[in-house]
Amino acid sequence: MPFLIENKEFSVIKITVIKSLTLDELKKILGVLTRVFQAKKNFAFYVHCNFSEIPSEITHLTKYLINWMKENNQNITNYLQASSLIIKSDIIATVINGIFKIQPTIKPNYITTNYKLGEEFIFDIMKKKV
Repeated sequence: MPFLIENKEFSVIKITVIKSLTLDELKKILGVLTRVFQAKKNFAFYVHCNFSEIPSEITHLTKYLINWMKENNQNITNYLQASSLIIKSDIIATVINGIFKIQPTIKPNYITTNYKLGEEFIFDIMKKKV
């Protein structure tokens, strides 16, 4: 499996992407987040992208992610408290920033190459919510 999903304390979800994703794998990750919305509880997540190659399906991945964000706008507004993307590759970071220009984030979002800073950003926000 090219990704792992873990529950952490303070209602934080950690997603580790080990290698470039396919569209089906992205759908699985977003499906998990969709199910978390159904619990109707506040949460935050961070994604550690530990790969540097551009996915071959980047156009399809981008379109799917943007559509998912639009479809889940109300859930994001109601339940997502923050997100953080820890990205190893500057190229991947540029792609993600481009996505957020098309579909801006609603809640605090932090993009960094520093794992510790990305994780601290999420936990600092969620500790204040408790």
